[in-house]
Amino acid sequence: MTTSGIRQVVWRRAQEAGLGQSHPHQLRHTFAHHWMADASTSDDDLMVLAGWRSRTMLGRYAGSAAGERALEAHKRSSLGDRLKQAFGARGNNFFCGEFC
Repeated sequence: MTTSGIRQVVWRRAQEAGLGQSHPHQLRHTFAHHWMADASTSDDDLMVLAGWRSRTMLGRYAGSAAGERALEAHKRSSLGDRLKQAFGARGNNFFCGEFC
């Protein structure tokens, strides 16, 4: 299969799945992003699986995943989010009492 053929198959399957326009590199990027988001995985293993010889590529992908990891860490440690989870729908009333 040619590079163009792979691109066409990915594009067509993404359209059929309702994902909009997609291309093969997005699959690679998504794979690497999810791999890095899983703290129990090895960067060296990702380099082998992705075919990277240099840590430069690892750094590029890590930079794009860093924002998402930071948001997830914030959700886990944010006092407001923990209170909201603990009090459920009453979370807002916890702070406002009967005045909100």
